Amino acid sequence: MSKSLRGLVVFHANDASFRDTTFFTKGREDKVIELFNDSQYQPAAHLGSKFGLEDVFRATNHIDSAWTENPGVREINKDTRKRSTSVGDIVLDASERKAYVVASFGFEPLDVEKMNFDEQIGFAQNGIRKDQQRENSLGRSMG
Repeated sequence: MSKSLRGLVVFHANDASFRDTTFFTKGREDKVIELFNDSQYQPAAHLGSKFGLEDVFRATNHIDSAWTENPGVREINKDTRKRSTSVGDIVLDASERKAYVVASFGFEPLDVEKMNFDEQIGFAQNGIRKDQQRENSLGRSMG
């Protein structure tokens, strides 16, 4: 993997109460950023650069099968239980350096200048790296 992560990274809120649709209404973006900066979100998925923001919901929701099986979607931190992406979750566009919160309808932009953007991208990248190392060691032990 290159040093610079490209594409979209989906972060799921740790606590279901953060995802209350009445909480995540327009005008509450600063509270979302505060929770994000306080590590109340975990990286869940990496979508390559061929995906756009409009693809996130479909690609990271259990529809016909588990979203972790969708082509082009890489699950991050495979040892944690995954749920579908929902209102209140965050999407970082690592390629464009933009951030969004999933809203009731679509996405609301977040101010990346107020966010621990680079730190969280690094956290996601480390999760991907650990998953790859685990996969490699499992492959060696089975082979």
